[in-house]
Amino acid sequence: MLLFSAFLLSLLAGRRIPLLEAFAYFSNLKYGPWTVLVMALAWARNGVLDFQMFHLSLSHGAMALQAILFSARWAPSPGPVLAATAWALVNDYADYTWGLHPTLPEPSMLPLVAQLSRGSTPLVALVLLYLAWRRRR
Repeated sequence: MLLFSAFLLSLLAGRRIPLLEAFAYFSNLKYGPWTVLVMALAWARNGVLDFQMFHLSLSHGAMALQAILFSARWAPSPGPVLAATAWALVNDYADYTWGLHPTLPEPSMLPLVAQLSRGSTPLVALVLLYLAWRRRR
C-alpha cells in the first residue's frame, strides 16, 4: 500500500512516475488477491479464521480493488511493467528459495503457496502488458 500511496501523491501533485506506477500496480494486483487466496485456503484447511486473517484478507482485497478503480488513470508502459515483473520474480525466488516468505497461517501450505506466488507473477505481468498494449493502440 505504501507504493500505491506514493502513486496517489504523485498523481495529486501532477507528476507521473512510470516506474513507481508500475511497481504500485504490480504489487497491488499480485499481493492483494494472493493474500486473500492464501487466507481462504488456510481457513478451508484448518477451519480457523481469526481476526488477523480476516483483517489481512480485507485490506489486501482492497489493494486489488484500488488498483482496478484507478486503472483508468494509469497509462502503463512496457518497460516499467517489465522492471516490476523482474523485481517480482527475484522476490519470489528469494522468498521461496531462502525462506524469506511471509509467515503463513498454515505452514504446511508452503509448497502450494510457493507455486501460487511463482505462478501469479507471470499472470499479473501479462495482464499489465496487455493493458499497456491496449492503451497505446
